[in-house]
Order: sequence, then structure tokens, then C-alpha cells
Amino acid sequence: RCAEELGLGIDILSGSEEARLGRLALGPSGAEASVTLDVGGGSTEVAGARPEEQISAPVGALVLTERFLGMELREPLDTGGAPALWEQVRTAFECFEEGFAGERTVVLLGGSASNLACLEKGLVHFDPLQIEGTRIEVAAARAWAERLIDMPLEDRGHLPIESQRAEILPAGLVCIAAGLERIGAREARISALGLRHGVALELLYG
Repeated sequence: RCAEELGLGIDILSGSEEARLGRLALGPSGAEASVTLDVGGGSTEVAGARPEEQISAPVGALVLTERFLGMELREPLDTGGAPALWEQVRTAFECFEEGFAGERTVVLLGGSASNLACLEKGLVHFDPLQIEGTRIEVAAARAWAERLIDMPLEDRGHLPIESQRAEILPAGLVCIAAGLERIGAREARISALGLRHGVALELLYG
């Protein structure tokens, strides 16, 4: 329909391609010594420099919220609540090599990471201009995930996060915390860059 009515072609990205493009967003700063972790709505990507290091897991903030926490006043699709959510994420992330990060710098991409930066910095309001370069320890990422997953949605509205992301952010933070733990990262750097920037660079420079 998009092609017929707007004359636009649609390309569906594979998980590994999404991982590659997310990492490409870092540009020259995304050198050999960097690993990216990018949490989306339906998947989470980990990417290193080599093609075999660009891997996607089929869990993300939106689908996990729908399954285990419920959205828009609807009941969860599955039972088990937060404990089942954590377990599902850990199981899905077994596709990431344990200790994958090694001594490399880990960069967090995506909306969940941007909101986590504002929480960690203690901002009054969500401010994307203050996100770049924020450092987060894995223990702090886990603490924020556990805090928000137990917090009523109304109370999350008083935090420095995007209002449209408040409902799915706890699941996104679980993915960040569990992902960092799985790849053996002690801390990570948060970037406001993401997949769309990688796509733009690919179109510009090929």
C-alpha cells in the first residue's frame, strides 16, 4: 500500500543488518574497540566490528511489556509478571556470547538508553541534549530497572523520562541491565545516536 499510494519502496531489515546499522551510527568513533547494545521495541541488538558479531535477539521493550506487564489497561498476554519477564530476557540473550564485551567500550543506543541517561543524571525533565556520553554502571542499570518495574505508571510520570515511553521503559531497562550482564560489561556509555543515524550515514557514504 505504501508503494502504491506514495511511490515508496520498503526494505525489511534483518536482525544482523539492524545491528550493523546501529553500530555504524557511531561513525569514526565506533572504531574496533567498541561494542553497541541497542534495545528497540521488538528486538535487541549487540554489535561488534565483524559481521559475525552483529546479532539480534527477538525481545524488546514493547513486546515484553505486552506479554508480561500489560499495556493501555489491557491484561498481560502471559502470566508471571516481572520475574517471568527477567527470565524471558535472560533466555533470549543466550544468543549473545557470554563475556562478549571483553575489554571493549560498550555504547548503549536507543530510546530506553536515552531515558536511562536522564534518570541517572537526575535531570528535572527529559533532555536529549544532555544524554551524550553519560556513563552508567551495570549495577545502576539493574537498580533503575527494578525500581521502575515496581513503580505505578502514574508515578513514572514525575520522572525525567519521555511520557510516551513511560509504559514500556521498565522492560527496556531490564533488557539493558540483562544485556550488559550477559556480555560482561562493568559499565557503558550512553549515546543519543541510533539506527536512523546509521541509515543516514549508509545513504550518504555507501
